[in-house]
Amino acid sequence: MSRRKLAGIIFGSAAILVVGFIIYKLLTEKEVGFQEVVVIGSLWMMFFSTITWGNKEEKDGIYIDEELGKRITEKSSKISYFILIAFIIVMV
Repeated sequence: MSRRKLAGIIFGSAAILVVGFIIYKLLTEKEVGFQEVVVIGSLWMMFFSTITWGNKEEKDGIYIDEELGKRITEKSSKISYFILIAFIIVMV
């Protein structure tokens, strides 16, 4: 098993566990704190990064330096920008 798959499994499992814990806290009517939100965001970010980008040593996946990698980076940057703008407009 490659490091990429192992890291994806670890980050995905951790994210699912944190989501389960947050759902448990909501069902027991406890307060969900800022730290839980930051942790779940960080874990999902690492999970999606792990399953998207490859590794030159193991020669698997998509490399950031390739044309497809640059295109993915460009598209995700545009989507993130529009989500951020929409969030700012809704909050104002």
